[in-house]
Amino acid sequence: MINIGRGPDNDVVIENPSVSRNHARITMSPNREYRITDQKSSNGTLVNGMRIEEPYPLSDRDVVSIGKFELEFYRENTKVVKKQVESTIEEKTIMVSKELRDPKMVSASSTGYNPERPPKLVLLEGKASRSVINLKEAEITVGKASDNAIQLSGLLTPKYVFKVLRDLRGNYFVEDLEGKGRLLVNEGKVNGKKKLEEKDVIEIKGLVKFVFR
Repeated sequence: MINIGRGPDNDVVIENPSVSRNHARITMSPNREYRITDQKSSNGTLVNGMRIEEPYPLSDRDVVSIGKFELEFYRENTKVVKKQVESTIEEKTIMVSKELRDPKMVSASSTGYNPERPPKLVLLEGKASRSVINLKEAEITVGKASDNAIQLSGLLTPKYVFKVLRDLRGNYFVEDLEGKGRLLVNEGKVNGKKKLEEKDVIEIKGLVKFVFR
């Protein structure tokens, strides 16, 4: 078990006002699955940019946000790892040395979702209510209805054409909502949902075309 927080009795101590005294806890189950739990902190705990509300399983290189501090989770096969954690928060350096069983936490910037620089959809062809949208939300929809993040025009345009969503690991997906086989990614038909990569081109045949970047 690893406790993270501002209090001196934690395994990982982060002396910053954005961090609660007892902020989060990592535990290991009998089948060696690691989970992180928010300890009713003031500012919450995020995994890959998404706030967690219940114990959440951790995978290798998941980024855990504790206040203004980011930790990257690594899993090792060795039974005991001695690791020194170092990071800079608001020009203040924090050093932690602790023996940990199996996991180690090291400071790093996120390799997945970064709330400061979220990916975006950029309109390439067709008409839409917005030519650029930053994907800050965990899910956005595109279609004719007024509650879509991007509205499309056209008499035969469905209320909801597709959606772009982000999972808790920071991966983005596009999902067909129309069900007519018109959703393409890089000219390939999407059946259901498809993971997005940088510079993928999302197209509704005969209607609009966006690039994910």
